[in-house]
Amino acid sequence: MDHEQFSDSVSIARRAIDRVAPKVAILHDWRTIRGEAEECLEMIVSAFPDADVITLFDRFPRASRNYIDGRRIGTTLLHRLPLIQHYYRKLLPLLTLAIEQIDLSSYDVVISNSKILAKGVTTSHTQIHICYCHSATPFVPKNASHQGEGVGRLPSMGGLVAAYFLRRLRMWDYFTSQQVDQFVVSSRHLARQVAKYYRRDAKVIYPGIDTERLVIGGARYSSYLCDAAVTPHDQLRAIIQAFVGMPDRRLRVIGGPRTLDGLMEHAPGNISLICNPTPHERVENLQRARAFLFTSDGSSGIAAFEAQCCGTPVLALGRGGGEIAIDRMTGLHSAEQDAQAVAAIITRFERIESDFIPELIRQHAVGLSIARFQHEFVNLVSELWTHHLSENSGMSHDEQVTECVRHGRWKLRLISK
Repeated sequence: MDHEQFSDSVSIARRAIDRVAPKVAILHDWRTIRGEAEECLEMIVSAFPDADVITLFDRFPRASRNYIDGRRIGTTLLHRLPLIQHYYRKLLPLLTLAIEQIDLSSYDVVISNSKILAKGVTTSHTQIHICYCHSATPFVPKNASHQGEGVGRLPSMGGLVAAYFLRRLRMWDYFTSQQVDQFVVSSRHLARQVAKYYRRDAKVIYPGIDTERLVIGGARYSSYLCDAAVTPHDQLRAIIQAFVGMPDRRLRVIGGPRTLDGLMEHAPGNISLICNPTPHERVENLQRARAFLFTSDGSSGIAAFEAQCCGTPVLALGRGGGEIAIDRMTGLHSAEQDAQAVAAIITRFERIESDFIPELIRQHAVGLSIARFQHEFVNLVSELWTHHLSENSGMSHDEQVTECVRHGRWKLRLISK
């Protein structure tokens, strides 16, 4: 199905939803940097042209702040706090309360694009809550150091307090996950996490990428590439440490002060920073990188698929990476993510580098267009909304539409986008 066919099917699905005109709200945690979750938000927002968009606070650059796809973004009182982007993570217990206080009772369909908290919004049995979930383990520590304690040590008072709040947040996270009507995730790996930690089934809809703009480029650099915006802090530190130990290899890091958090301050000369590149510069770096280093944990995979669409091999680190990097075809995969694993996968890649064919790598990602993502997502919302109407009335969908129109309970709209 080509781009025009996907666009037509999206319009058809929109009209199916709008036959009884549900009022749609799209909720996002917060906007501080433009990461993969924010890219997914933009795709979802453009698929629902009449939806209202809400977030706790917006700290995007002033040129794009408070607006998305030409629509104004609703914010909470937290938006008025000065410099909140620098300390909001220390306020997570407060933010859970804030997300619950957002009143969406006037909406029929609530779509939460949830990095951490958005799925915790309160909805009623008369509403549908669909969550596009970017992380099923936001409060699960990967090791003891996340709680500030080493193995075999007695916990300090600060460690006990942190452990207490972390436990409360995990309880809140699980409880709110049970209020979601339908989980949607970006990978089978994340679907397994949702099943493990939330005991819920999730539908996999892979994120979309701009396949028309992302094409195979010219001659490649000798350097590797990683994107700090989609790489967790610990994994980014491991990648940098690996290249510190390999001074004959070069690494280019896409990022800015917020994403790097001081990691590049003492980096050696073989590691360089591409600070806040323009979209054109970012594409050029993806096209010309020797390989793209990607950590699968906590990422929807957009950046990795973008690299593959440019014909660039992906070196995926983490348990979910095998879903994106098919060994010896589109890249290589290692389940480990420490500095030794980074060095090992680079050594392995360089032994077989000539085996990778850019055109075959691109074929793996070229089908993941934005129109395809919107087609699948809008169709899912349409199906859930139709089922919701029929289930709550005991009538068929056509009977429900007739009844709603006859009593004037729904405002009818036609979409010709």
